[in-house]
Amino acid sequence: MAESELIYFMFQLNLDTQLQRMLNMDDFDTAQEIRKRRKRIDEIVAEQLEAKGPGCGTRSANQTAVADVAAEGLRLRSELQRAVDEERYADAAEVRDRLKVVQGQSEQAQSEAENATSSVRKYELGQRVKHAKLGYDGVVCGWDNSCCEGEDWQKAAGVANLQKGCEQTFYHLLVDAKDWEASWERPPVAYVAEELLDAPQDPETWPEVYGYDSFDHVYLYTLFLGQDARGNMLPVRQLRDRYSQQRQDVYPKEDFSNDDDADKSSPD
Repeated sequence: MAESELIYFMFQLNLDTQLQRMLNMDDFDTAQEIRKRRKRIDEIVAEQLEAKGPGCGTRSANQTAVADVAAEGLRLRSELQRAVDEERYADAAEVRDRLKVVQGQSEQAQSEAENATSSVRKYELGQRVKHAKLGYDGVVCGWDNSCCEGEDWQKAAGVANLQKGCEQTFYHLLVDAKDWEASWERPPVAYVAEELLDAPQDPETWPEVYGYDSFDHVYLYTLFLGQDARGNMLPVRQLRDRYSQQRQDVYPKEDFSNDDDADKSSPD
């Protein structure tokens, strides 16, 4: 389920990019078709989240809904202004009605987001982690507040044998390409209990503990902007919104020792 959820999220990102491009080109017919496809994907995602139940991480955060509705409102206002400027008043009336619906959805989504509570987590989006038993490297790209997989999956994964069972955070991980098995047909997205993961703790960093090794996954550059000084990945805005996480940049520490020596040796 973790992999399909992530793939649908990337579909949403791609359709949003296409939609904005068509609107910029004033190609409203194509934009409407893209919007219909986006709506269908949204319906599938909503069904997935509903099936996962109250432990679903994105349902508890719920800021994605706020961001999506806000973006839709901006697009509709742009369409409305174009329709009025071009004296397409019938189209403007239709867009105005859709905008009223979106405004109502925005108020509801914001209310749900304000009332949402999130569990205490050990790891954050983009953090590099290592499986404590299997040894593979991963990057956190999401989570659930408890295990949202079915009984068959939990039994096969031995969830009942874990110290905290299913009532702990379960993370969605991109698995480093160097750790893929040759038999795997698709890029792996793992679903792992918090107690099975390790990562350097402050003030240690990933490079200090594991060295400056690279990380590779086909989804990496869709979901992350790059790497910070701690060796962790910087999630794109849409992924941060999805889990209601603020951007946290970490910059390299600057060494001013040479500057100090230069100042001491400089003439008055």
